[in-house]
Amino acid sequence: MILHHEGIQLQKGYEPLESFSIKEITARQVTLTTLAGDLEISAYAPGILRLRSVGEAPLPDYGILSAHAENLPLEVQTLPKGVRIQSGDLSL
Repeated sequence: MILHHEGIQLQKGYEPLESFSIKEITARQVTLTTLAGDLEISAYAPGILRLRSVGEAPLPDYGILSAHAENLPLEVQTLPKGVRIQSGDLSL
């Protein structure tokens, strides 16, 4: 079990994202390829960036985000040591 902060336990088997490559960029979604599989990033609504693990088998929808997705535009900027993905005031 990995401890991020005293008293906080992260999911068993958790590994940090060490590297990625850009697989696809559209106006409203960025797909990254990682060692653990593809990761989709979208702007679900103002103030909410959605990160979804995309695999071969569909994952259950737990209904955490219950409002209709607005799928706002994303801005992608290549930096010397990475990438910035931004929507409004939020960025990764």
